[in-house]
Amino acid sequence: MGNGYLSKKVLLVEDHLAMREALVHWLEALYPDWIFLQAATAEEAYLQCMENGIDLVLMDLDLKGINGLQATQFIKGNAPRIKVVLLTMNEEKPFEEDAFAAGADRFLSKRKIYTQLPVVLETLMINAGKIEEE
Repeated sequence: MGNGYLSKKVLLVEDHLAMREALVHWLEALYPDWIFLQAATAEEAYLQCMENGIDLVLMDLDLKGINGLQATQFIKGNAPRIKVVLLTMNEEKPFEEDAFAAGADRFLSKRKIYTQLPVVLETLMINAGKIEEE
């Protein structure tokens, strides 16, 4: 999918190392022109977002300590241009409502990540930006 898309910086915030590495490996294969960074905690995510020009954050809802909702509120409050997709195993409506109230751009079940995440990324990062042809 590296056909003319501008490079994007995507931060994956996930406290389970194996899950984080598997997702990054898969995403790097799908989007070879994009840069994928990783964080295990909300605090690491804040620093990456403020220092590295992140375009999109894939945020685990169930982080230890500061959770994904609180982290999303902080990121969107300080850098509203950054897109945030909250990822969770909890598919119940109240979690989805809380995600959007926190400022998330999308809410996605981890059970459906391999089928739905590429569609979400295309919508948020490619179609929404109407990438200019050079």
